[in-house]
Amino acid sequence: MDQRTALRRQLREQRQELAPGQRHTHSLAALHALTRLRPVATATCLGVYLPMASEVDTWPLIDWALMRGVQVVVPVVRRRQMHFHHLGDPLVRTPLGTHQPATTPRVFRGQIDVLVMPLLGFDNAGNRLGMGGGFYDRYLAAASRRRLPRPRRIGLAFECQHLDAVPAEPWDVRLHAVATEQGVRHFE
Repeated sequence: MDQRTALRRQLREQRQELAPGQRHTHSLAALHALTRLRPVATATCLGVYLPMASEVDTWPLIDWALMRGVQVVVPVVRRRQMHFHHLGDPLVRTPLGTHQPATTPRVFRGQIDVLVMPLLGFDNAGNRLGMGGGFYDRYLAAASRRRLPRPRRIGLAFECQHLDAVPAEPWDVRLHAVATEQGVRHFE
């Protein structure tokens, strides 16, 4: 087992050890810190993942954004490619265990102001350890190749997911910031 695979397993277990009430409280605290960030507070289009398993719950963030008239878009994966679509009903469960809108319009690269990204681990340099599919890195790399503006990239995590160092690969895209229940870390 390589280092990244072992770290993913360890971090997933640590996150799952949080009691449901603790995860809920920590999620709300992380989301409160996130919504106080200027790029989030002024965004007109917010890319947000739909939570699965023991991830930080983003539904309160989605409700907050929709009440303010912010366009909320969520990832949709088809044929190993990730795109963002408007949040809408019905949501369908994917083979990866996530949910995504069944039939909503796609949002073009370059329209998203802030991208709230899930992660398993992060470090003080803004490196992010994801689930291992590379979907976010490929999505952001494609936007960069087309010379489209990249969105502000903000990770959302629990403090127990903080690492001294994430073994980064050359294709990994760094975060601008990460929000946890203890506040926001900026990496610029």
